[in-house]
Amino acid sequence: LYSPNLKYSQIEFSSENLLYLQTNFSNLFIQQVMLLNRLLSTTINSPSWLKKRCGDILTSILIHPNNHGIRQIFQTIFDSTTPNDRLYTSMSQILSTCPKDIQPEEYIQRIKFQLIELIHDKRYMPIICISINQLFTKYPKLIEKEIFSNLFQPLISCQNPLTEQICTEEQLNLFIDDLYNLISINSYEQIRIYLYENYLKEFINIYLALEQSLSVLKIKFFNILIILFSSIDLEICIDYFEKILFHVNFFSLKFLPNDSSNFNLILEKTSEYSLEIFCQLIIKLLFSIENNERLIVKFFLHLLQLLVTDKNLNQSFIWTENEKQTNIKQLKIMEILKYIMEYLTEHIDIFIKNVDDTIKVIQV
Repeated sequence: LYSPNLKYSQIEFSSENLLYLQTNFSNLFIQQVMLLNRLLSTTINSPSWLKKRCGDILTSILIHPNNHGIRQIFQTIFDSTTPNDRLYTSMSQILSTCPKDIQPEEYIQRIKFQLIELIHDKRYMPIICISINQLFTKYPKLIEKEIFSNLFQPLISCQNPLTEQICTEEQLNLFIDDLYNLISINSYEQIRIYLYENYLKEFINIYLALEQSLSVLKIKFFNILIILFSSIDLEICIDYFEKILFHVNFFSLKFLPNDSSNFNLILEKTSEYSLEIFCQLIIKLLFSIENNERLIVKFFLHLLQLLVTDKNLNQSFIWTENEKQTNIKQLKIMEILKYIMEYLTEHIDIFIKNVDDTIKVIQV
């Protein structure tokens, strides 16, 4: 391989043998190609034709139509190396880098089914999640169309319900697991931003449905919401809570058992949420957000200002029974303020930590 003559000669591979190896790529074959590729990459003046040939073979394995190439390459590496964060990162960088000879659209089309399958394999899930995050950073529209349309199906079904049934318990559980794994990678926030910018209403609908059910999935889904809301800037977070309270038209989802004792997420067009239960569940989320002390005080202040200055309330006093009955917005504000007051009474030290905000509250 390192003879000077070989650098200039035309090498004729047995195309029949090479095709057989690429089609039936055994772990031993993959291992040898990867070892050779590593040797060529770390050796000065190694033959460029051979480096290119190794790269082409590894790419052909990744995107092979049998949809097993990524698994076999991962398996080969894991059999000889102990998995760790460094390995996950380096493998995901390889997987999320589009080969030079292939267009990104074609590359993602060729590997998308493998990504969707392997994200459910605990052994390889960390690499796949990092890879999807990296690919989404590079090709957001492509990943939304090819990957998210599959992984986030319950959210899409909530957005455009074709039937009353949104998803089964099994589908919802799979969705929650995938979503948790994708957004719990702290170094990547693009997917988190995408989710709360595009699916805020759907998240709250599913949250309300699960919280009023007996499902064990409610805790897992609640943890996802905490991650999402804890990663939002304080002012944006207040804006989202205001949207949830006053500007989102909720439809009623129910998580109910069917004849086989399996739960289904279904759409009920006639029923509505109790205002008191709705406010309790929104407050539960608000109080569970990480590092929430300043958020609670600021939101408390914001609602007080709305109560006093909101022009939609005709600048009139709100303390009459008649107005309570006629203005849902006032009722929601009063209900939320009541819960925050109870909380602040038990956590009086929050005011001491937020002196400037406290002064503003007193002024209001």
